[in-house]
Amino acid sequence: MRKKIITLVSFFLITLSISAETVFTFSTASDMSQTKDGITLSIAKGGGGTAPTVTTDYEAGTPEMRLYLGNTITISSSTALTNIQLVCAKSSASNKQYTGLSASTGDLQSGGIAEGKNDWKVDSWTGNATSVVFTLTDKGQRRIQKIVIDGAPVVIETQSTTLPTAEDLQSDYEYPEPTIVNAPDTQFFKNEYAFISNNILVHCSQGSIIKATDTTYAYFNCNAESSLTFTATKPIKGISIDGFVRKDFNATCAPGEIQYLTDPDQDMEGWPALVIRNIDSTSVTISCPKQLRVYSLKVYFQENPDPIEEAVADTTDLHPVSAVAMDYSETEWSEEGHYSYWIKLSSENQYPEIWLDIYSATKGDLSGWYSPYAYNTGEQTYVWFSDGDTDAVTAYDIDVTIEKKGNGYTIDGVLTCWERGYEYSDEGEDLIYRFSYEGPVRFDLPEGVETIPSSSVETRKVLRSGQLLILRGDKLYNALGTEL
Repeated sequence: MRKKIITLVSFFLITLSISAETVFTFSTASDMSQTKDGITLSIAKGGGGTAPTVTTDYEAGTPEMRLYLGNTITISSSTALTNIQLVCAKSSASNKQYTGLSASTGDLQSGGIAEGKNDWKVDSWTGNATSVVFTLTDKGQRRIQKIVIDGAPVVIETQSTTLPTAEDLQSDYEYPEPTIVNAPDTQFFKNEYAFISNNILVHCSQGSIIKATDTTYAYFNCNAESSLTFTATKPIKGISIDGFVRKDFNATCAPGEIQYLTDPDQDMEGWPALVIRNIDSTSVTISCPKQLRVYSLKVYFQENPDPIEEAVADTTDLHPVSAVAMDYSETEWSEEGHYSYWIKLSSENQYPEIWLDIYSATKGDLSGWYSPYAYNTGEQTYVWFSDGDTDAVTAYDIDVTIEKKGNGYTIDGVLTCWERGYEYSDEGEDLIYRFSYEGPVRFDLPEGVETIPSSSVETRKVLRSGQLLILRGDKLYNALGTEL
């Protein structure tokens, strides 16, 4: 009987020990403040510039709790804390480093530096305190999965990801001509990946898969100094890639004959941007010293794809020496965060003139990157060659960067314009103009509005009932300067 009692007591103590483990997990904003088993946990902004937040891992579609430099995790109990384990990894924002951690008391042993969002590390704290504050110590982020108090050592099970291979392709698949491959509907950052689309195996030694946004296409890419391989079950004749290449792009392929867009001074986008012909193999590999993005891949089995057409017009370099910004920021064409300016850049002999129709984010400041893809350009961007009413070409693609420099600006850009008489037509030849300006920019009212004599009183232009007026102090004038 005595032996039986001792056995029951031992079982009770073991059960009590197991039940003493307290686990905090994190999936909603309310999880930043929790109380369990008499233990209170609080996650706060602390001395950091960014508050902790619950966001979404866009690849997995699951919530994640992100912590930033200076954020704190405070754990308090009415009884002494002796053992705490924090399970963390990098956030799904792949360009953010894994930040360090410190403890206000006790001994904290780091589990190492996480290399990825699924590379879970366990930081272990031991001590004897009723309260301990953990602080993120380095610039960067970390995602926190759970915190275990008075528990057995956390064991991280390594999850091996098996990538698809050529053995997963259907041997009897009938390929259309051409076979199209687009980016998968997922997010994946800076690592080896592979996927199968329309029985084409895509394998990248290191790259990313990015979903579409309001300003960018969905794409899969090959990072610099990496390779991209396409495999089918039938011999491939050629491929054509609609995509994007970094400036001074270069690449090689095996097998086949490669052709691609490249420019020593700027990134390039093309439909296509890269073509390989005469592959005559079931697999082709592109080796990329510079980054390549693939918006869409066309795989041809019967005939070679068309080559990239040679440039129909050389890029013309323009060298403006003066700049005037017509200020429409107070007109009906402007709204908060979208202020209209029409910038005239003139050459030494006045023509050609460049007119840029832009919308700046900040009133009175032209700084920004301007492109139709950024939704901050209008339709009135031209290159004028004389004062003739029609002696101009219209830009349909705009890539302009404006930066403040001293008391002026630097304005650099490339305009791709319709050929005269071929607006909105694919039959004309593109006219490409590259320009660079550095110096002051004079801000003027639009033509037809006369300037009120200057004084210390603030003067500004307003638009009321379709009429341009000038407000000087508390007095209102018309365009001729007559007080109203």
